Order: sequence, then C-alpha cells, then structure tokens
Amino acid sequence: MDTLTFISQITSHVAWPLAVIVIAIILRQQISNAIQALADRLENVKFPGGEANFRNKIQEVKQAAQDADFIEPAMNYQKRKHSDERVERWLRLAETSPDAVVLEAWRDLEVSLRDTAKRLDLPIRDVRTPLGLITSLSKKEILDPSAVAMLENLRGLRNELAHGKARRISLSDALDYASVAENILSRLEQKQDSSNNKS
Repeated sequence: MDTLTFISQITSHVAWPLAVIVIAIILRQQISNAIQALADRLENVKFPGGEANFRNKIQEVKQAAQDADFIEPAMNYQKRKHSDERVERWLRLAETSPDAVVLEAWRDLEVSLRDTAKRLDLPIRDVRTPLGLITSLSKKEILDPSAVAMLENLRGLRNELAHGKARRISLSDALDYASVAENILSRLEQKQDSSNNKS
C-alpha cells in the first residue's frame, strides 16, 4: 500500500465522524436549545384538568394533607425512630434514587390497600386496579374524601414518573411524596387495627 492510498483510506474513514463533529460545533446553540426545550417539556406532567410541575403538584398534595390533618407540617424523616422499617428502606433508597422512593412508596400504599380490601372480602373484580381499590374502599368508608383525593394525586404522580413523563425528581420532592404516603399508610393501619379490635 502506497502513501497516497493510505491517506485516501484514512480520510474516507474519518470524514463522517469529522463532519458530524463540525456540524455539532456549528449548531451547538440550536442543539442546546432543543435539549433544554425537551427537558422543560418532560418536567411538566399532565393531570386530569391541566398540567403541573412534579414539584408544584407534590407541594399541593402535601399542603392538602396538612390541611386535612394527615401530616404534621414539619415532618422530618431524619428524626424518626429507626424502628420504622418502611421509612428506613425509603431513606436508603433516597440516597441512590429519589425516583425509586416514589415508586416504592406507591407500591407500599397499593399493598396496604389490597390487604385492607382482602380483610373486608371485597369482590376481586372491584380491586384489580389501584383506582378500583381506592373507589371500593371509599364506598366502604375506609377512605374519606380527602384521603381519596390524596391517593389519586399520588397515583397520578407515580404514574407520570414511572412512565417517563416526568424527569428525575429531587430528594426533597421524593421525601415529601413519602411523607404523605407514610401518613396515609399509618391511617390505614390504624383503621385496620381498630377494626381487628372490634372483631
């Protein structure tokens, strides 16, 4: 292989990557703007009746929980007793993935709702979906209207996050979500305990 053929082959192999790099440098501002627009679009999540930012929506849910006396305004997970395994598990998850806290908190809520439905012998057809569980437990007056609204909002936030319609959330937002979930779980457990004591 002579020098001219060698240079020709090297040039043909380097041409496309070099062209892409040159175009990316020339269009870097437009590419940056497009990525930012996509990120902004993903930050907003759609809910029945409009759109909201995950942070704004979880703050609204947390405020509604405080207004309904579901949660203490200054709930701080760092000061909770270490005996609460659920909260400890969420805190361990939060260190690596705030998103996982939301998914795990919702899973725990759904398990608790299903357990409650089983104890009440609700028909299987009524409890196949989380929404069916919530509706059935509301009809049995296990969940009051404020709990139903909070659960529906938490479910919507979880679904948006799980299906990639919301971008990664902050640790603070994840802990706010978990705070509301923990209080709903505590209320459900109290109701289960009181119904067990009546039996």
